[in-house]
Amino acid sequence: MYDVLQAMALRESVRSYKETALTPHQQKAVITEANRLTATRGPLGQPVVLHVLFGSAVTARATYGVIRRAPGYFVGVCPDSREGLLDLGYLMEKLILYVTGLGLGTCWISGTFRAETFRKWIPLAQGMKVAAVSPVGFRADRRTLVAGAFKALSRSTRRKALKDMVFVGDFSRPYLKTGEGGGFHQVLEGVRAAPSGRNAQPWRILMEEGRGRVHFYAARSGTRYLDLGIALAHFALGAEALGLAGEFSEDPLHPVGPYEYILTFKH
Repeated sequence: MYDVLQAMALRESVRSYKETALTPHQQKAVITEANRLTATRGPLGQPVVLHVLFGSAVTARATYGVIRRAPGYFVGVCPDSREGLLDLGYLMEKLILYVTGLGLGTCWISGTFRAETFRKWIPLAQGMKVAAVSPVGFRADRRTLVAGAFKALSRSTRRKALKDMVFVGDFSRPYLKTGEGGGFHQVLEGVRAAPSGRNAQPWRILMEEGRGRVHFYAARSGTRYLDLGIALAHFALGAEALGLAGEFSEDPLHPVGPYEYILTFKH
């Protein structure tokens, strides 16, 4: 087991790696977890496949030079749909947090990679797409200039305040006090730490007071569905770690607001 809340706090995008292969034991652990997650389903029940490539011919060219010397990659395959992207974000982030707990580095990549390069190494059924990849390995001692530039461009050192993402009762009332979270404050901080495209953090969360319901919405963003899946994973894992049992489902009576409704967590 690993401390998932600690993994959320420690996870960051790593773009430069040591030229050191994972041990056979580490490789087996990572592949086993990827296979376990592939055999499950995300909250929308889509057939996501998480492939793991070690020791392949995947080079820096596959990511246009953004990633350097990675000894392995995760390759996320899902249906080419809104629901597929949500479930891919959900399951692949669970894998990323797991390997963070093993002391390994990763980096979500959903745009700057050559999909055709990864398709050479994996089977791809009709209607499925390579939607995201992530290197996996040991962090290099020094960050390259390219890695530093991408970190700056993604604004990954900045995060929105909870009051800008979380609301109570309706969207006119921002979350301001720890007690308003109904015991979910630490879980919300875990969601705040979740990665997203260009660090846009497009998730919006509406807490219903006294009902144990947490509604998730998406603001406009090019990667919003993948990002929402990642945020849902952080929420689910954080809630489970803190003993706040519940499940995701679509609520036809969800409050209407200025954002696109995604799912509801019922505690």
